[in-house]
Amino acid sequence: VVFANGESVRYTNLVPALPLPETIAAIRDAPPEVRRAAGNLLFTSIYVLNAGIDGPIPPWSLLRIPDAELGFYRVSFPSQYSANCAPHGQSAVVGEISHHPTRYPLSYAEAREQFRAGLERLGVLRRGQRTVFDSIRNIRYGHVLYNHRTQASIQLILEYLRRHSIFPCGKYGLWKDMLIPQSILTGMEVAREITGRS
Repeated sequence: VVFANGESVRYTNLVPALPLPETIAAIRDAPPEVRRAAGNLLFTSIYVLNAGIDGPIPPWSLLRIPDAELGFYRVSFPSQYSANCAPHGQSAVVGEISHHPTRYPLSYAEAREQFRAGLERLGVLRRGQRTVFDSIRNIRYGHVLYNHRTQASIQLILEYLRRHSIFPCGKYGLWKDMLIPQSILTGMEVAREITGRS
């Protein structure tokens, strides 16, 4: 394994939790068919938008939004969980908007505009209510997607990696939709496999 600073180390077993396409991209001599398989793995990216709002908001905690016209698919209200999540007299709101750098491009400015417009349509923001703080973070690998090539592509990649004593784990390492506890368990399963414990 060669690190960014040029240092290299030998490994007996390697356990990456990187997204599977990134693991393959990091292997200089990965075969063409493995690289093609990694290219078959689809995903959506997520903008996570945070807003500090001057004044009160509706007494909601978490909403899942099945309306594409609102822009975000989930919005949560941290200041409803704890008063410590926002200064006195202000409120905190977090929204998540799906996008993809090539299939569904969305700029930071467009995401911010969608977020504010959606909050207004929901009635979270009143006309003229000020936003005193906002930030946006882009999560490149948000959700894994499946199509008719996904399963065979994952199998080919994992078999190749295992032949080189590389044992991915986690949601993105295995390219499998799962919750956090399940993701943690995959790391434990890899550890048992490597150590030969049942």
